[in-house]
Order: sequence, then C-alpha cells, then structure tokens
Amino acid sequence: MHHPNHASWGHSVLAFTFLLGIAGGTTGQAAAPAVVAADQPQTISLVLKLRNQPALEAYIAQTVDPSSGSYHKFMTTEAFASTFGPSPADLRTVTAFLEGQGLKVEEIHTNHLVIRASGTTAQFNALLNTQVMQHTDERGRAYQQPSRTPQVPAHLASHVLAAVGLNTKAAFHPHVVKAQRAANGQTGEGIPAVVLPAAGAVATGVPGSYTVGDVANLYNINPLYSHRITGRGRTLGIATLASFDPADAFAYWKAVGLTVDPNRITQVMVDGGSGTDGAEETTLDVQQSGGVAYDAKIMVYQAPNTDAGFLDLFSRAVSDNKVDTLSVSWGSAEAFYDDATLAAYHQVFLQAAVQGIPVFASSGDSGAFDLNRSFPTPYFSPTNSVDHPASDPFVTAAGGTTLPFTRNFAHGTVVVPKERPWGWDYLESYLVTNYGQFFYDANYFPVGGGGAG
Repeated sequence: MHHPNHASWGHSVLAFTFLLGIAGGTTGQAAAPAVVAADQPQTISLVLKLRNQPALEAYIAQTVDPSSGSYHKFMTTEAFASTFGPSPADLRTVTAFLEGQGLKVEEIHTNHLVIRASGTTAQFNALLNTQVMQHTDERGRAYQQPSRTPQVPAHLASHVLAAVGLNTKAAFHPHVVKAQRAANGQTGEGIPAVVLPAAGAVATGVPGSYTVGDVANLYNINPLYSHRITGRGRTLGIATLASFDPADAFAYWKAVGLTVDPNRITQVMVDGGSGTDGAEETTLDVQQSGGVAYDAKIMVYQAPNTDAGFLDLFSRAVSDNKVDTLSVSWGSAEAFYDDATLAAYHQVFLQAAVQGIPVFASSGDSGAFDLNRSFPTPYFSPTNSVDHPASDPFVTAAGGTTLPFTRNFAHGTVVVPKERPWGWDYLESYLVTNYGQFFYDANYFPVGGGGAG
C-alpha cells in the first residue's frame, strides 16, 4: 500500500491513509546459522502442475469476450480442478510417493494444485536434497531456511512444480513508505496541507483526512452511491499476512458516520493464521475497502509471512470461491522468486480468472526499483525489479496518485500544480540542494508507481 508524504496521495486497491511516522531503529549482529534438529516437525506445500494450461488460457480469454458463447461462463472450483487440475491418477501418484517416504498428507486443496505434507526435518532434507538451517536476524527473530533451493525428486518432477515451506523467513512486505531524516536530522518539515473537497453524502471526512468520504470524492465514487451501488450482495476478499482487530474497523466506520452490518467480517486462517507484524496494513485495508463498499461482506484470509503461507493464501482464497474480488497489499521484488515459484503463483491467478474473481495487488512503492524495499536505509540499488504479485499478467496492479499542493518548506517552496502519478521525484531539486544527492537517491528517488488504475 502506498502512504503519502509531502502531499503524495498513494493507495493500493483498498487502502488510503497518511503516513506521519519516521522510519528508525537500530540493527544488531545476526547470529551464525545452526543445523535444525533432525526430528523437528516440518510442513511443506507441494504445488502440482496444471493440465493443458494453453487451453485454460484460451478459455479465460473467451469468458471476457462479449462475442464468445462462453462470455462470463465462469467455472466452479470443482470444474476447474477436474478440467485443468492434476488428474486423480496424478494425485494418487504423488500422495502414494509421499506416504512411501514416511510423510503424512495433511491436506489437498480443492483446486488439486496444493498438497500439504508433514514430516521431520531429516525426511524433508532427504526428499528435497537440502539442509534446513536455523538463523537469527538482526532484530533477534528466529527463522529457518534451506541451505539450497529444494529440489523436487525425479519421481515427482513430471507432476510437481515447486516445493515450499522450509523457508520461514518473513519475505513479504506491506507496502508502506516512510520519509527518512537526513544525517543532520532536518527532514521533519511537516506534512503539506492538501485542500480536499467536501466529504460525500455517504461518509464524512471526519475525523482526520483521507477517510472514506474523501476517497469517495477523490475517486468519483459518489455517483455510484446515487445508483444504489454500495456493495450490497457482494463479498470483498482481502489476502493478508498480518492479523487485525475487527473492533478497530467497526469503530472507524462508526466514527465516519457509516452504519454497517455487525456480522459483515469473516476471518479465515490459512496454515494457522498470521502474526501481528503489519497489522496496521490489514486494518487499513479492511477499514477503507469496507467503508467505500459499506454494504459488502468482507472475508479476510490470513496466513503466515512465509514462502508457503503467501502461496497457500491465494490458493485457499480462490478455491473457496466465496469472494467477488480479491485484493492484496503485500509483495516482494520479483527478482527474489525463481521461475518455478512464479509459475506456481501464476497457476492460482489463472484459476481466479477462470472462476471470475478479479485479483488486485498494490504495485509497490518503488516502481522498477523494488529491490530497495528489501534493504535497510540508506541504500540504493539501481537494479530493476518490479513487485510481485502485481507483476503477474493475470493480476491488476494498482498504483497511486500525488495530489496538487503548494508548500513552503524550511529551505524553499515546492509546488505540484496538478494531480499526477504517485512519486517523490518532484522533491528532487529541493532535497538534492539541501540534503545531498545520496540522501535523495537512497530515500526518495526509488519511491513511486505508475498511477491509479
């Protein structure tokens, strides 16, 4: 999700807010890795291959072609699984092999694309030709990682696309951008005052700015309300890697003058659910999406921030087939994914398309320089990489906008004359002149996106 500073108006598909914080904190020395105990329990997800993917893509194209007899004839999960998922014989082959290795098949997703299997570290080390190691990051958080990319056994290579789950390091970020202080501590110059239109008839812009009423005005949503398009009869799906307190959302909707169904939120825990790191992102997504579509139901799918968790999150949400749209405000630089893992996600997004579920993802806050989101500030990587899953061709990527403003800062005036794509490059001259080229390159140049829509 995009957070604005210096009058930048940023958004993911669902969430809009102001960023008031300044990034900070200290880093420590990470501990040396150690071998994970051989008998420690592990659970992985095996992603199976689609059958006849070209035919699936061709049918998807027909479902959105008004001249086709298959226009809007979307599939159920069961129809997708039987037509394009692994065959029953393929499923039996994979499950029998796993059980023959002493592993337990815990779950098969209804799309037949994901098999969850449990065993010990030693069993998976042998199965996937790797060594699971225990690590501690700079913040003292423990995680495990395989010493090398898990290799699918030759017996399964024709059926299995990828094996994930041995890596528990938090790899995905909520899309939050924070302005940095220069070495002299002089960038805290305040948030420019942006003049907003009056709040709409549905919700107020009080308390604060960039609430539901403001969003309805800025994105011209009010005409939909006049036609009674309020989300009634629809269900919003939110995929997230952090928990939230529904009470916060209900308190927010009440504060902005909305009356909503007290039973509208359903939480679905995938792979045991998520932790709290990034909860503000989930809260914001629920509040703003549920405020704009105030009559819609909301299903919030929550999973651990791990390689398997993120993939299983989409597989479960799409396979449940209960949401009308699915949105996510988390991601990571596409450069960090191997081809097999990207293909595994793509399969699930194809499934969503053939079932008529649009998937929306925040495009990230660093444009083509998404690698900068993965390193501590100050850092600048000129290597290009966009954000995934927004980069998938079957996902709609949502950027943000910068609102017009004029502001007198400590060392001069900055003017943005009209609304424009989200980014901080309009500050380049001011920041380079007053804080130096490196400060601008490391903290402000990478920030941006392709605009709303």
